[in-house]
Amino acid sequence: MSCPVYPTESRLILPDAVWLEPEHFAWSSSISNIALIEEKKWQTYLNALALQGLEKWLRDRLPNQAIHQDINYIEAVGYLTVKEFSVCVITTEHVLDEVVQIPCFVLDKPDLAAHFYIVIEVSEEQGEIMIRGILRHDQFPSAEWTRSVNDEFYQFPLDWFDAEPNHLLFLILPELVFL
Repeated sequence: MSCPVYPTESRLILPDAVWLEPEHFAWSSSISNIALIEEKKWQTYLNALALQGLEKWLRDRLPNQAIHQDINYIEAVGYLTVKEFSVCVITTEHVLDEVVQIPCFVLDKPDLAAHFYIVIEVSEEQGEIMIRGILRHDQFPSAEWTRSVNDEFYQFPLDWFDAEPNHLLFLILPELVFL
C-alpha cells in the first residue's frame, strides 16, 4: 500500500538530478582561481558547477533560447540570462537545515536584482546538481529579512521557494503551457 504525497509535502519527492560532465569540472576548477582568498575558492568552484549544471538543464529543455552566463560575481553567486530574464543561482552543498542563504549585496543592490532566484544543491562527489527551489523576485515577502550572524547573508526558509523546477520554464516561456 502506497502513501499519497500531498502538495505540502512536495519536498519529499526526489528532485531531478542533472549529471555534470568532465568539462564542467575542468571549467569550474579553472574559474575557482578567480577567488583571491583561499577560503572562497571552494564556494567559487561550487557556484561554477551549479551555473554549468543549470545551463545544461535549461538548454536541454529550451534548445532554441539564447542562454548567457555572467561570472562577475561567481565567488558569491552565478547569473544566467534566458531571453530577457535574469536568473541568480544560489549554490549550497546541502539543504538539510531547510535554510537558504543569499549574499546581502545580491538583494541590496538594485542593479544585481534578478527576476528569479534558484537554489541549486551541488553534490560534487556524486557529479550532479539538483534544483531545490525557485523564487521570483516579486515573491520575496516584504517582512524584515533575517541576516546571518556575520551579517553577510540573508536567510530564507527553503519552503518559500517553489520546489518544482519546471515551473521556471512556464514563467520564462508561458506559451509552453498550451503545448
